[in-house]
Amino acid sequence: MNWRVPLGILIVLGVVGLTTTLLNINRTDAETRTVQLGVQHATSPSARQIDLATVTAYERNQFSKELRQRLNKPRRSIDLSAFFADTCEVSQLQWEQFVEWSSRQPGFDDTVENDWLQSTSSGHRIAGRLTSPASGINFKGASAYCTAAGGRLPFAEEFEAMASSDSSNLYPWGDEFNSEAWPFNSAERNSSQACGSHEFASTSNGIHDLANNVMEWGQGPMYAESLEFRPSIHGAPAARRSHRALYALNAAWLQAEPTLKSHHLGFRCVYGKHPLVLPWRRRLQDVAQVPAGEYEIGLPEESRIPLFLANMPQVRGVKLRDLIQTDTSDHEELTVDRCEVSRSEYAKFLSDPFVKLGMFSNENQPAEIDFTPLDWIEQIEDDALPVYGVNWWAADAYARWSGGRLPTVEEWRQVAAGSDGFTYPWGMRYDSEAAQTGDDASSRLRSCGSSRDDTTAAGVVDLGGNLSEWTRSLSAQDSRLAMWVQGGNWLLPGTDTAKSLFGRAVPLTHRSNSIGFRVVYD
Repeated sequence: MNWRVPLGILIVLGVVGLTTTLLNINRTDAETRTVQLGVQHATSPSARQIDLATVTAYERNQFSKELRQRLNKPRRSIDLSAFFADTCEVSQLQWEQFVEWSSRQPGFDDTVENDWLQSTSSGHRIAGRLTSPASGINFKGASAYCTAAGGRLPFAEEFEAMASSDSSNLYPWGDEFNSEAWPFNSAERNSSQACGSHEFASTSNGIHDLANNVMEWGQGPMYAESLEFRPSIHGAPAARRSHRALYALNAAWLQAEPTLKSHHLGFRCVYGKHPLVLPWRRRLQDVAQVPAGEYEIGLPEESRIPLFLANMPQVRGVKLRDLIQTDTSDHEELTVDRCEVSRSEYAKFLSDPFVKLGMFSNENQPAEIDFTPLDWIEQIEDDALPVYGVNWWAADAYARWSGGRLPTVEEWRQVAAGSDGFTYPWGMRYDSEAAQTGDDASSRLRSCGSSRDDTTAAGVVDLGGNLSEWTRSLSAQDSRLAMWVQGGNWLLPGTDTAKSLFGRAVPLTHRSNSIGFRVVYD
């Protein structure tokens, strides 16, 4: 077919095309940022080992709610006073002696329910050894024992300090995981071994079985963020055969209800001064001193993947390896708009004759699609604000027109999380005032950069709030055709929606006053 276009139209289209090219150059120079894609893997062997073990657990669909809580432990420094700690977990014999002694004390009432004195291990004595750890004891019972012994249960920070010692080890014995402390297939046998059965698993100052044998009660964090009291549990659960290298980490503790009883949960005591003779025994306890000082607790700063996953919202279809840098020497980069596309920029797109001729439309676009946004007359009155009410087809066409494309869902998430794997574009913790979200009833859409802290380390703005954004990734969650929309917006509460990985599937023709977009350039 021989196409003939009038010279006047060619001249007009040529001028428009030139104008568009100049617009692209100006926007690229002034309003884009080059971002290094992917959360960085740790380079040190020990921290990288944790990263890889976490990825494996996720890919096997075994990154449970429990692991999320255990591994959500960012690195921090704390100052602790010196204390003494039992070198062994309290044994079944010691517990039964305590129970007998308690029942003889003045004021003891044996007519009431004394559930805290009842151990689910008493009577059957796991493995037939009184030297094995006492277990099946709730928090109240463990606390009562330690109080009577002249001590208390350790705080979570103290437990980490006595396990990591002054070397900040990942495990009580060092930085490399060793599975020899769990020699049996039976969980009961692994949690009922005599104290110190595995010499390598002890700390440098002689505290035994902090990661293996039974798990242990703690008092929870010293500076709890919540007023609700929930004690902590430390050590690897004997019943978890998979991913023990993660569960056994000194920092991998969790909080639980104080009424919990388990055959795999016991305790030990700590003391402010060298303890006296136990009231039910005629000799001193075996203790080791944990010196005063500054301790590094939590996971290594370099190990970003566990925190990245622990704080990931519950969204399906996240391809983890697509979000992580695989080669530390060759980082992939992407140029991305600093801001969401504004109304003034979108107006230039709408007025381009090429656009009206369908030159930038997606080849699969239905015939009835209209590129005009919702409330366009009202929107254009304040053309500095980002454009909203644009369907996916229009966003895709604009991106083509501007010389770029929409980001894939993985690219969007990589830009938002940054190389540090931040939970939110600005950091690890949520701040209701950081981004333009629906936390505030007076919240409204604002111009680029108006939010206090909604900026990534690379300088990309408004990924956590203001408008949610279209991507070019098709959702495979159900039978209807939908695309991933990423990020929070000015209408939604931000605690979850402002997270770097938060997204949802939206039909391609949907238009909303809370969805906009930005462009990336190859």
